[in-house]
Order: sequence, then C-alpha cells, then structure tokens
Amino acid sequence: QEFRFADRDEAGDPLLSNDAEEAAWRLRTDGDLRLAPGLALGVGGGASRETIGSEFFQRATPATPFDEDVQFGTDLGLWKGFGYGQLTARALGGRLALTGGLRADATDFLDESVVLSPRASASYDVSERVQASAALGRFTQSPELISLAVQEDGEYVNRGLRWIDVTQVVGGLAVKPRPSLKVSLEGYYKDYADYPVSASDPRLSLANLGGDFGFVGAEPLTSEGVGRAYGVELSAQKKLTSRWYGVGAYTLGWSEFTGADGVYRPSAWDVRHNLSLTGGVRLGPWEVGTRLTVQSGRPFTPFDLEASAEEYALSRRGVRDLDRIGAERTPAYARWDLRVDRRFAIGSRLNGVVYLDVQNVL
Repeated sequence: QEFRFADRDEAGDPLLSNDAEEAAWRLRTDGDLRLAPGLALGVGGGASRETIGSEFFQRATPATPFDEDVQFGTDLGLWKGFGYGQLTARALGGRLALTGGLRADATDFLDESVVLSPRASASYDVSERVQASAALGRFTQSPELISLAVQEDGEYVNRGLRWIDVTQVVGGLAVKPRPSLKVSLEGYYKDYADYPVSASDPRLSLANLGGDFGFVGAEPLTSEGVGRAYGVELSAQKKLTSRWYGVGAYTLGWSEFTGADGVYRPSAWDVRHNLSLTGGVRLGPWEVGTRLTVQSGRPFTPFDLEASAEEYALSRRGVRDLDRIGAERTPAYARWDLRVDRRFAIGSRLNGVVYLDVQNVL
C-alpha cells in the first residue's frame, strides 16, 4: 500500500505530509487431527515480514495535541509470528461441545515481544430447538505500523507500547421455532487494556479519534488507555423455503475509552442503536430484494471556536474542543437499498441474470 498526502497553508508551507509505503509478506499453515471419536485437535502457525518506509511531517498548530513539529524519516522492517493449539470435545451424545485453546503472538520489535491468549467456549443443545452458548477469551493486536515508525532523534519512541489487549465474554441463546426460522439473543462485554493514547494530551485516546482527518497514531504514544464495550443483540433468520427469506438484527451497545486521565468518553464507533433488515421474495424467474439500515447518531467532538480562529487562518480547518470529546452526536441515519433480479436460461448449460440495483433510495 502506498500513502501520498500533502496539505499546505495559505502561504504554501507544509502543514501535513506523508509519503509512505507499507508491505507485508505472510505465510501460515493450519491442520486438524482427530484424536478420538468426539475429540479433535486443531493446530496452526505462521510468520510475516512487515515493512514501512515513510517521510512524515506534521506541523504543531492549535489543532494538534503536541507542541513541537513531528518529523521523521524511517525504513522499518519487523517480523511477526504466531502459533495456536485448540482442543474440541463433544459429549452427551454430541449435545455438549467444549473448546479450549491457546494462541501465542510474537514480534522482534516491541519491548513486549511475546503475548499469550487463552480462549474457551461451550455450547449445549438444551433441546432440538434450543441451544445455549458461552465464550471467554483474550485477544491481542500489535499497534499500527505508522505508530511504530515514529522517531525522535533517530530513536523509535513507541517501542515501549504494549500489545492492545481485550478480554471478551459472550453468552447467548438460540431458538428454532421452525426448521426455517432461527431467533438468537446474545450479550457481550469487552474489556480493553493497554490501548494507545497520546503522550502529549492525557485526554486523547486513539479510539476517540476514529478515522479523523490526518494520520491517526503518527505521534509519540503510551499504552495507558483502557476501554469497555458491551451490549445485546437480537437477531432472526428466515431461510428461503418457498418464496420468502429474511435476516434481521437489532443491537443496543456502548463503547467507551479513556485517555491517560482515566475518564471514560464515547469512542468514535459508539453507535447506541443499530437496526438492520434484509429480505426478499422470489416470484418465478424474478427476485426482489431489499435492505434497510437504521443507526442512531455517532459521537463527535465540537469545535473550540476561539482556538479555531487561529487554526483556520492556517489550514481552513477548525480545532476540536478536547474538553468535550464525544459530547455531541450526529443525527440518526437511515439507508434503504433495493434490487430486482431477472434470471433466465441460455440453452441447456448456461444461466444468466440481469439486475437493477438502487442504493440508498432515501
């Protein structure tokens, strides 16, 4: 992947520029072994070589959380590797399934070179129509390459970052009133630790920035952030048996993260209500399908009008008021897609389809 970007002020001097290229070469293998009836072992592993070459500059302005310009040129290459083992057992005539596993991830770049992630899950067929399930596990992810490449005085300042850590617990119940209909209710809780936050501003977590303008994470960071995400999801699935089919889901959720100050604030993806309905009908060679998505507003940080006056003269952009991170929300959003298909045969061996797809009818 190549990233080339340049932003200049009214005088033509650079405000933000990045000329970068990221590449990755990956190799993995997976295998399954049946140890005994009802007992299986899954194993796997892999390695990757990841590189980033970057010439980066961002001027310190009223809109940035740092007071001095960030500038570095880097040609970073690092190795990553992983391995896992997973044991699955079935009992009680196949009604009970138990899974336990352990995954190890490693890199030669971070000071914390190796992390272990244990996981376990269980599902139980209460009856022919009811199934209960639960899962508990730890998941880890290394920081982004653009963050690892940041340098000061020729030294990589973010080597001390820890792997982003999330402990997740999920429980649910699925009911099949009919063979073609499945209704599920699931609850989840995710506990984040060691999340990257700005070293210059204790209020600022990368989770509160989302995909904001610029290059998120291209600055000195610390791993002092924590977060939590939790909620419930109700879903239903109607398989195609005669003419009708459909899938629907409603999710009620919360997502909050802290900076180094320990204050929870809504993350950039804290969408409280999310409804998705997809369905269709087949009438001979014709098929009509539709999808409706409705979401409550996403959080955003309002402008600091006084600081924005100075920044606007440079970049024609405003300055976010970081004392009110995520304090306001956009309006609710609705989207409706519609599609009509016409299927036909071409001779005895070929089939064709012509369709009209209208996206976002609203």
